[in-house]
Amino acid sequence: MKALIVAFHTLTIIRIKEVEADFSDSLVYFPVVGLFFGSVFLMIYFLWKRFLPDWNLGLSFVILLSEIILTGGLHIDGLSDFADSLGASKREEKLRIMEDPSIGVFGSCAVFLDLILRIIAISRILSDDITPIVAVPAISRCMMVDMCVSLPYAKKEGTGKAFVIGAQEKHRLYAFLICITICIFFGTKGIMLFFISVFANQLLKLFFKKEFKGITGDLLGSTNEIITMLLLFFLAI
Repeated sequence: MKALIVAFHTLTIIRIKEVEADFSDSLVYFPVVGLFFGSVFLMIYFLWKRFLPDWNLGLSFVILLSEIILTGGLHIDGLSDFADSLGASKREEKLRIMEDPSIGVFGSCAVFLDLILRIIAISRILSDDITPIVAVPAISRCMMVDMCVSLPYAKKEGTGKAFVIGAQEKHRLYAFLICITICIFFGTKGIMLFFISVFANQLLKLFFKKEFKGITGDLLGSTNEIITMLLLFFLAI
């Protein structure tokens, strides 16, 4: 239970109570926190459809806004820092740029495209079957666990170090089992979403290993955003 609370404290703005637990043990529950987000999306969907059934664009905006509020924009911030780092050629410069609190042109464009693409994709999904979208945040958080287990921490210090240095194969195994169980509830689409994300995550890991020699908190946030965009695009088409 303590590890689950730490997972919520890490990935959301929700504060339950102060507990002491191994940060790496909380990785197991990342997909559970993702399922919480998916459940919030579904609740918003049913409430919205009761009063404004024909305004899918507005609903997609509210769904996205709810995630941004509940995460405190944590993952989007990571994506913007990652995008800004792409303008540098050397690893040390990339890491320095990601530590800079200011946002550059690449970062601004990445955030804009992320938000616009997700709104468009969610709006499209709303015209068909909304339920598989519940699995998306669970899968994207699970891929963050995969990153923590697979790659070393790329910096001497950082917000994600406590999770990465203690990450073990058992954490990934349990997180994957939880995530697959969630996906099974959504049938073929859910299973396909999981395996698409695993394949995409392998490519991301190769890129992060080549360019950064490991993973950072910003890159973990970027992983969540990139996988989310990919899965929403798949559902939209």
